[in-house]
Amino acid sequence: MGTAVEANQTIQEKLDKLALTTECLDVLPVDYAWSDHHAEWEIAPELIVCPKCGGDETVECESCDEGQVVCPVCAGQDTDCPDCAGSGKEECKSCWGWGSVDIGNTMLSECTDCGGEGTVDCESCGGDGKAECGSCDGEGTVECSVCSGEGTVDCDYEDCSSGSLYDTYEPMMDYYYPLPSGFSVPEDIHEALDNCTLILLTDEGRYVLALNGGGMDMSWQICSTFVNLGYLPPTHFCDLPRMKQLCDDQMKLVVAACKRSVEVQIRSHEWVRDKLAQIQLDMDAGRL
Repeated sequence: MGTAVEANQTIQEKLDKLALTTECLDVLPVDYAWSDHHAEWEIAPELIVCPKCGGDETVECESCDEGQVVCPVCAGQDTDCPDCAGSGKEECKSCWGWGSVDIGNTMLSECTDCGGEGTVDCESCGGDGKAECGSCDGEGTVECSVCSGEGTVDCDYEDCSSGSLYDTYEPMMDYYYPLPSGFSVPEDIHEALDNCTLILLTDEGRYVLALNGGGMDMSWQICSTFVNLGYLPPTHFCDLPRMKQLCDDQMKLVVAACKRSVEVQIRSHEWVRDKLAQIQLDMDAGRL
């Protein structure tokens, strides 16, 4: 129960943030033969370039750091030299560890090779007590098997093809839906569009929406896109068809937004009706 209440509160909060503009409420489809006006429009540049790879065709490999992963044998850590057990020292071979040598079988003299210590630097590790990992040659890292050491992998974003989404967003139907004159492209534009694409009319310098699908009533998708872009949807499309499908929060938001659009238009029309009624009364009373 609490979850449903919270969901409704979230929908209400999103609904209250939608911009009320007559430019959207009064939008009607505009007949436009895309193929006849190729020089006058272009798909918004923000849509042509893949949002994940930015047109580079590749993205950073998430399995490694610049093509390298920690060596699985030594875990990136130095290991003790097996010959000196990590001490860095080995027994002096000149004095056999005594630190002194016999002179004429009667006297002992300090071993000059070890300085009387009885030990010298380990020949295997050079005295640092560490051994070089044979798997990574002491580097601590090895080449990433996922990206073959490149540090990048091919972009896997939906329909990305050579860093471009151009073919995905070609307009299909010969009409468009104007967006408000002050519209600016949001960063999440790819996620906002629902079976629609964003078109820049170069001759007018303004953005419009076009469908990239067809064959059915697309009112849900059109209204959903307007809502995702932050606007109350046009009342022309608010007569949503009943559909037997999962009722999710987005659909609830779209219905609530359409209902508000219609209510705004009703209030506006009622105001006009009352104004006209007053004019009519004034005319009948000879006050005009």
